[in-house]
Amino acid sequence: MRGRWLLLLVVAGCSPYDDVALIDFTAVTPERIEPGATLTLHGHGFPLGRVPSVEFDGSLSAPGAPPFKKRFTVIGEVRSESRVDVPIDSTFLAQLGRRATFDGRVTIAFRAVASKRRIFATRDVLIDFLPETSVQLRAQVEGEVAPHLDERAFGVRLSTEDSDLPGVRVVDVRPDTFASRQGVRAKDVLIRLDGVRLYSRRDFVPDPSRTESTVHLRRAGLPGLHALRWPHAATEPNAPPFDLALSLLVGVLLGWFSPARLPWHGAPPTPIRARLVEISLLAILALAARFIPFMQWTPLWIAGLAVLATGAAYVGLARRAAAGFTYGLVAIAIATWVARGSNLADIVESQGPLPIAWSAFRVPAATAALVLYLHGLGKVSDGSRPIMAIYGTAGAILGAVLFLGGWASVPPFGPVFLAIKGWVVLMLSRALRIEEQPARAVALFALGLAAFTDRLDGIGIAPLWGWLVVGFLVGLSLDAILPARTSEPVPAEG
Repeated sequence: MRGRWLLLLVVAGCSPYDDVALIDFTAVTPERIEPGATLTLHGHGFPLGRVPSVEFDGSLSAPGAPPFKKRFTVIGEVRSESRVDVPIDSTFLAQLGRRATFDGRVTIAFRAVASKRRIFATRDVLIDFLPETSVQLRAQVEGEVAPHLDERAFGVRLSTEDSDLPGVRVVDVRPDTFASRQGVRAKDVLIRLDGVRLYSRRDFVPDPSRTESTVHLRRAGLPGLHALRWPHAATEPNAPPFDLALSLLVGVLLGWFSPARLPWHGAPPTPIRARLVEISLLAILALAARFIPFMQWTPLWIAGLAVLATGAAYVGLARRAAAGFTYGLVAIAIATWVARGSNLADIVESQGPLPIAWSAFRVPAATAALVLYLHGLGKVSDGSRPIMAIYGTAGAILGAVLFLGGWASVPPFGPVFLAIKGWVVLMLSRALRIEEQPARAVALFALGLAAFTDRLDGIGIAPLWGWLVVGFLVGLSLDAILPARTSEPVPAEG
């Protein structure tokens, strides 16, 4: 048997094709898997004594997060001619990232003898990766105490029992809600929300980057699954007009009396040559961020800004460079934390179709991080010195992606819009001035908000927060445009 496979693998190495149909890949079990278990690939013709590589290439969908593309390879173990095992250990889970539904292709491949070619087979799969049992039990106890916000907004109460098969039972439907108007009934079973198959009520969290979700349900006596469109705007909580007006007034007062300043008057003119250099750098960095794959990793930008900040320190700006980079680093960490990803493409996707609404009017932590980022960038950005001009433009492009949606526009104008957004970030960073002590308070405030982002989202704070931000911007503008609130002392005569 081993000799026959050796001969076939040698022949495969001489073939001009990678896939020579020597192996047959028929199924993957189980579809629901936890840490410590084993994923089994079934088929025929797996060569004993060979080490297979198993490649996962597809989309990962997690509750309450936008789907993202993932491609990684792990090593399997041939158990028999018809079975290959893949242990779900910590290494596998580190590449997977979190509880998710994987929808894509799995490829099992063997290297041919004395050749760089391989034989392989591919199959489309749908696999659910769940937390370990102890974590599920602990979450189940917590879930029985605290009602789920999203199921309440949808208009249903779901069973607290976890299931071994996809599906969560509807216990009852609240009257005069979106679910009742769509015809959802008690004892219906919700199977899937967006790209995530549901195993517990904790999984019923819509993708925040979407404006509309799809809920698949099954009903006894009716064949197949039924899909319901769920526009998020239909179930968003509406704040009373008095609360909105009060939030606007508080925002105006905060902006008017805050230590932040918008120095519209007396700003020193920037030389034309320095302005042209900044525009050129913004265009180059926007193209790099959009089209060069390795330039889409946030850690690479952080490392580059650290090097530039070190260079700025050597030209006599150590204090400003250190403080500005520190504030920027905290803001970057908060933005990637809230967006649940460090890849620029994933961050842009998570912000949805209106990124400024995400960063300034819906997610309080992102708003505070944006203010902090502008403050930190303004401390180091200066077009009169080359190294600070490079720091300013690089930081502006990164800030545009983190808070203004990056290149989320119709191709091929993505880099153009990204460069324009970068210029806006650069100008705002030079206009916004915050005293040092309040800047530290903003940093602590932003970190605290980031820690409670999941709890704040969806409980009615979004519309109030948006009006508070509008009021704050109005207050800042009034403080900059109107005359000073205090008059200069008049010197005594004589």
